[in-house]
Amino acid sequence: MTQPIVNQYQPNFVSPPGETLLERLQEREILVEELAAKMGISEVTIASLISGNTPITLEIALQLEQFLGIPAHFWNNRERHYREYLARSQPQAIAD
Repeated sequence: MTQPIVNQYQPNFVSPPGETLLERLQEREILVEELAAKMGISEVTIASLISGNTPITLEIALQLEQFLGIPAHFWNNRERHYREYLARSQPQAIAD
């Protein structure tokens, strides 16, 4: 009987999806202010998305798809992987 192959790759660093967002904005020469106005959210919220302090929600992912043409599933997957990485890198609480 063969053992199933288990992917054991654990990256030691995962960037927030907002970093990718910032790169795409810079590539397209779109200002944060422009994106905030198009999406109807504050520049502070966009900055918080970029820094990784605010998660990219399903609704925001759909808006990014609409305005940048990058599929919502891309943003959702980047966000999920980033939050999972953060959760795994937190010290585990020890139950008493």
